Amino acid sequence: MDSLLDKLARAKFFTTLDLASGYWHVPIHPKDTEKLAFCTNFGLCEWCRLPFGFKVAPAIFNRLIRRILTKYKIDFACIYFDDIIVFSSSEKEHWNHLKTIFDICRKENIKLKLSKCVFAQTKINFLGFEIEEGKVTPNNTNIDIIKKLNPPNNVKELQRFLGSINMYHKFVGGKVRSGYLPFRTNANEMQVR
Repeated sequence: MDSLLDKLARAKFFTTLDLASGYWHVPIHPKDTEKLAFCTNFGLCEWCRLPFGFKVAPAIFNRLIRRILTKYKIDFACIYFDDIIVFSSSEKEHWNHLKTIFDICRKENIKLKLSKCVFAQTKINFLGFEIEEGKVTPNNTNIDIIKKLNPPNNVKELQRFLGSINMYHKFVGGKVRSGYLPFRTNANEMQVR
């Protein structure tokens, strides 16, 4: 995650391309279709393409798209689930990168969902961060949600709270004053076992 954000922070132009029906781009080997069979009122059905909801589908799909990008030696784009993020240092370079990606999509029969694609932006929201040239900051919408969270009252709630804010810890500046917590707590309830 950090290396991906570092790459993106160095770019000036961004495009996010959403892959339409993502997992259905992955064909199932004919010998393996019976392993994904399911029953219906009309009999037994077998998937010919990777189904949504299959436990390892995200990993399989990401590996396929990464292999495609690696095959063409693409270093100006990255994949995250069903999104391809294209990043470039200049506008002219960006349009050339997009042409290359579109050519690859055509050759590899990868379909894009145009309504979810965002082209040639100088600032994007990605994985809870706002990214623009030389700067990665937390998404303000997420920060507002965190500010509205109720204070944790027990260990489980504290763990949930810490889990939800953990990705932003590196953006917290300055030192925390000793004894300061942004919420009230009862020390007896907060004992960790």
